[in-house]
Amino acid sequence: MKKILAVCAAVLMGLLMASAAYAGCGGCGSDSDGSGEGFSGSLSNSQCPVTGEEVDDTTPYRTTYMGREIGFTDEESAKKFDANPEAYTDNLDAPMVDKSVE
Repeated sequence: MKKILAVCAAVLMGLLMASAAYAGCGGCGSDSDGSGEGFSGSLSNSQCPVTGEEVDDTTPYRTTYMGREIGFTDEESAKKFDANPEAYTDNLDAPMVDKSVE
């Protein structure tokens, strides 16, 4: 019985550590806290897909979606996109192509 409990505890700890690591790296690629950490390179859009306002490479509000780095005007827009990206993909400059499978 003690061995079973020890194995269960080890598995649970492994799952907790894996989920913490996933959340710590941004999980889905979101950086909606505005820190800009974890992102480098150019945005694939010039307008925020949520507000329609202009964005550039200096924006700290970013997420990665289907292999593309998407920029936003503010934290709230990034969160809205992350919650339902399909609702905003038509508002992006170029057609969405899943670059993660290429």
